[in-house]
Amino acid sequence: MIPAVLKEDDDSLEKPSEEIVQEMTEKTRDALERQISSKIYAALPTKAAPKREPAKYVRYTPTHQSDEFNSGAKQRVVRMVEMPRDPMEPPRFKINNKIPAAPPSPPAPVLHSPPRKVTVKE
Repeated sequence: MIPAVLKEDDDSLEKPSEEIVQEMTEKTRDALERQISSKIYAALPTKAAPKREPAKYVRYTPTHQSDEFNSGAKQRVVRMVEMPRDPMEPPRFKINNKIPAAPPSPPAPVLHSPPRKVTVKE
């Protein structure tokens, strides 16, 4: 490679104008935002949390109808709400699948000397 000979008043050595600087800044910002947004989108969970059903209200009438039981109330209104699943809860069902054993390894080869033909002396 041969170095280029440049003069002091060469146009390629001038600083870029403000418009060019702003344009390059916008292009760079857009490129960085695209890269970052794709990484953020990839990190988001793909499965949305299931929506819970609204609370159900049930009217409860106790069998014992006296002032001693149920604080003297004849009926109660019970609010039924679905409980969220506890992630630390142990599994409810035991899965005991027996996996068949792998076939045994092949037997080790017995190394013999090659068979010789029987001679007259033997």
